Amino acid sequence: MGFRDLSKFNIAMLAKQAWRILQNPESLLSRVFRARIIRERSEMEHRGGTHVLIWEDFWLPGRESRLVDSPRVGGLFTVNDLMNQNSREWNVQLIRQHFNQQDSTAILSIPLTASPLHDKLVWRGERTGLYTVRSGYRMLLNNNQATIEDKQTYKLLWSAECPSKVRIFTWKSIWNYIPTFQNLHRKRISPNARCARCNSQTESLEHVFRECLFSQQLWHCLGVTWPAVVGSLTYFEWLSWLFKHTGGHSIELVIYTVWAIWHSRNKYIHEGKISTVIGTTDFIRGCVIEYKDTLGVCSGPRVIEVVHWSPPLAGFFKINVDASCVPAEHKAFSGFLIRDENGQVMGSGILPQPTYISVLQAEAWAAKQGVEFAIELGFQCLILESDSRTLITKLQATMDDSSEIRIIIADIKSLVQQIPCCRFVFSPRSGNKSAHSLAAFGKEGVEGLWIEDVPNQVLHVVEADRP
Repeated sequence: MGFRDLSKFNIAMLAKQAWRILQNPESLLSRVFRARIIRERSEMEHRGGTHVLIWEDFWLPGRESRLVDSPRVGGLFTVNDLMNQNSREWNVQLIRQHFNQQDSTAILSIPLTASPLHDKLVWRGERTGLYTVRSGYRMLLNNNQATIEDKQTYKLLWSAECPSKVRIFTWKSIWNYIPTFQNLHRKRISPNARCARCNSQTESLEHVFRECLFSQQLWHCLGVTWPAVVGSLTYFEWLSWLFKHTGGHSIELVIYTVWAIWHSRNKYIHEGKISTVIGTTDFIRGCVIEYKDTLGVCSGPRVIEVVHWSPPLAGFFKINVDASCVPAEHKAFSGFLIRDENGQVMGSGILPQPTYISVLQAEAWAAKQGVEFAIELGFQCLILESDSRTLITKLQATMDDSSEIRIIIADIKSLVQQIPCCRFVFSPRSGNKSAHSLAAFGKEGVEGLWIEDVPNQVLHVVEADRP
């Protein structure tokens, strides 16, 4: 079935039942087990404040350990104690006085809503905030902690110019999802685990693709070599090294060779046909050349449809919003532009954002600041347009959001209730150039709000958008 660890998958399935109990607190089963299950939430976190314990709960964003590291302070119990309830703002002086710099920065980066929201348990393994068996299983396997080097290897694999079946097979081999005799013996399907070709060693991934005499001769004939120390690495580490140190050969050659070794192995076992090293070498090189030639013939000129900004319906005003980020400095900037049905500018703005955690949160902040400005100017019928599909999907949803931007989404929906109508529309980047340019100039220190005008730096972009 492809499971690396069935016991961990069973645990992930059981966690799904626990999640349902936590999400339905009034059910009979939840009432019976609530006291025990609610305290066991090592990978879950609360968002809210009234019932979130400062020192025990996992609630800090932006880092692996979501617990507070600062020493416990008497008199402070729940996150609610760190807020000014009248102004709905963090008590900055209190936080900086009792928490270390890392904790205080994380706390102050959490946005607060204008009106209190109920606390909600969310799963940090999914961007939606909802638990899935898939994310639970991956977390148990530590797959979610993949290193940057691992991600680069997968990126190189999936971007290689090879047929899908070849790339998919290489991916399956990385995850040890192929029926080597070692795997078959472990599952009690094969009586032994020895290599059928040399009958001298266990047929592991490392043996079949690197150490078997046929494989060694094939790599040598193709001119692919590696240092002795690399030959002692695991299969995935060895393959990653080959991807990144291609030398005179290509990544495609490596991928085709892995596939061809397995193909010739299967022909030997199931058909009794022996593949020669020279014949397999010619086959691999022919595949690389033929596929690239096919791409050149079939690709042709790419037709890219460019979406331009379109004016709103009569009586509506369109707000285009975007954000620019400087992650190294934990800064983000909002850019927004309001135009009428004739493309006439009614207002624009470039504002720094109070916090930065992620790009998605920055996009949400830009939308909130743009809507606030439009309502202050007195516009009643709005169309909010953003090039973040995730943001627009969340704003269009009728269900309560559980993601990292839940608080900002709630604020935006609360704001638009003050006006008769507001629509949320997705636009590609090509249709959102003006807002993108405004946000980008925030990085250069430009800041302000303009009524019926835009900064001179982006005037040419706005003029090019006119219908």
